[in-house]
Amino acid sequence: MMNMAQHSLSVLDIPTKALQYQNKASLALALLFLFAVSCSQDPNIYASYETPPVVTTEDAADDPAIVINFDNPADSLIFGTDKKSGVYLYDLKGNELSYEALGNINNIDVRQTNDLVLVTATNRSIQAIEYWVFNQDDFFNHDRHTYIFSSAINSSTTLSAINIYGICMGLINSIPVAFVTEDMGPSVELWTLDNATLVGTFDNGGESEGCVFDDENQVLFISEEETNGVLKAYDLSIEFPFESPFIVDSREGNIGGDPEGVALYKTSATEGYVVLSSQGDNKYNLYNRNAPYAFITSFQISDQDGGIDGTSETDGISVSSFNFGGEFSKGLMVAQDGYNYDGDELKNQNFKIISFKEVLKKTNLDIDHKQTKKIYEAINIANAPCSWGVDYADDINNPDWKNVFKQIAEAGYSYCEIGPYGFLPKDFQETQNFLNDFNLNVVGGFIFDHLHPVSYTHLTLPTNREV
Repeated sequence: MMNMAQHSLSVLDIPTKALQYQNKASLALALLFLFAVSCSQDPNIYASYETPPVVTTEDAADDPAIVINFDNPADSLIFGTDKKSGVYLYDLKGNELSYEALGNINNIDVRQTNDLVLVTATNRSIQAIEYWVFNQDDFFNHDRHTYIFSSAINSSTTLSAINIYGICMGLINSIPVAFVTEDMGPSVELWTLDNATLVGTFDNGGESEGCVFDDENQVLFISEEETNGVLKAYDLSIEFPFESPFIVDSREGNIGGDPEGVALYKTSATEGYVVLSSQGDNKYNLYNRNAPYAFITSFQISDQDGGIDGTSETDGISVSSFNFGGEFSKGLMVAQDGYNYDGDELKNQNFKIISFKEVLKKTNLDIDHKQTKKIYEAINIANAPCSWGVDYADDINNPDWKNVFKQIAEAGYSYCEIGPYGFLPKDFQETQNFLNDFNLNVVGGFIFDHLHPVSYTHLTLPTNREV
């Protein structure tokens, strides 16, 4: 365990990825005039299994979490919360194994390390962060039809200063941490779990619930609901505290209504996809796991004729790329269903279990990952002030810079090039705030200069280096 000061330093000391991002930005700039167009509509995916309805009526089921049985993958388990009463435990076919009335458990998340199962959740009955530690063997050998939480080898309940809402777990320097969001507020808390220490609080702009932490890349993905409706990415390797998130997507782009559940599908240690529940249009969006987090495609979970119904208005999701065998050999996804129908009869909410093999197949992502990388790194197109006639920063005929970037955003672009040095204000924060207002992400800039010295007296490379 580490004290608060030690932990803060450990976050700050993580090696920077700035050069990686520069390379990504360079690639995006090189592909500025290249883009790919999807030739098909959102594919329909069907659930393999579903859980029984939760006991509580109306809006109750909320967030799932997958626990992998490494020795017997087919015997892995799924947590599912009833945010009005407690936590369910299911097998991979959706069978209910146990239920515990732990209170208003909203969100739940899991990490597995050093033969331990670490579980954390938000308990809105008492505005507390719950944390349990299980021996992994005991967890899976436990009588599944009895209370699983009673077998924890350690547990804690920590009161929060905010009205807690969502939660996601992560590992920073092997230390289990939790990001906790605020109900009807913008605050997000960062806690260390083993010693229940509040590291700090930051402002995410508006009410947020769904989030996921990418342990390997040290990036927090978090959905902001309410007014803005955006998916954000905070890179812990280059900034702490968190003040300047990367805007991954918004309602102006590929998100319908509120962005909700967020999860990761890992194709390697550092690559893969971010999966987002786009609640307003009943879709699930896929993004590149690496910056600049390009949108790849979306899909729906649809009704089966005479079978399991699809999903709608999904809150929480959980995704794993682990090989569970059989139809789940390429992983699985668990999604909350806001309107659970049995034929024409509306039942209480439940969770759907989906083969990710089908997702990859029907989104054309089941080819070699190195090939897919080339595809989805070329699907975005940016625009630039030169399209508005801006070649030189000091041209008196230049249009107003704010109007240029406002029109870039209104034209549907989410990426931009910043034009000649001096066209934008040299006050970084002023420029950043304006671009954030329009959900624009910078992929590069340009300079007018000789790439070889006309004469040594006119060489201006030092100025360019500053730029």
